Amino acid sequence: VAEEAQRECAALRQHSFRQEELIERHSEVSRERSTEEVVVLVEERERVREELTSELIIEREECATLQARVRDLEREVGDLHDQLMLAQSRVSKAKRESVNFELARVAL
Repeated sequence: VAEEAQRECAALRQHSFRQEELIERHSEVSRERSTEEVVVLVEERERVREELTSELIIEREECATLQARVRDLEREVGDLHDQLMLAQSRVSKAKRESVNFELARVAL
C-alpha cells in the first residue's frame, strides 16, 4: 500500500510539474502574442501618424495658397474701389461742368 501511495504521489507530482510547465508555456505564448500585438499596434499607429502628418502638410499648403489668393482678391477689391471713387469723382465733376455750361448758355 505504501509503495502504491508513493507511486501515486510521484505520478501526482509529475502531473503537477507538467501542469506548471504548460502554464508557464501558455504564459510565454501569451506574452509573445501580446508583444506581437503591441508591435503591430505601434506600427499601425506610426503609419497612421505619418498619413495624418502628410495630410496636415498638404492642408497647410492649401491653406497658405488660399490665404495668398484672399490677399490678392482683397488688393484687387481695394483697387476696384479706388477706381470706382475716381470714376464717381469724375462723374460729379462732369455734372457740375455740364450744369455750369448750361447755366452759361442760358445766361447768354
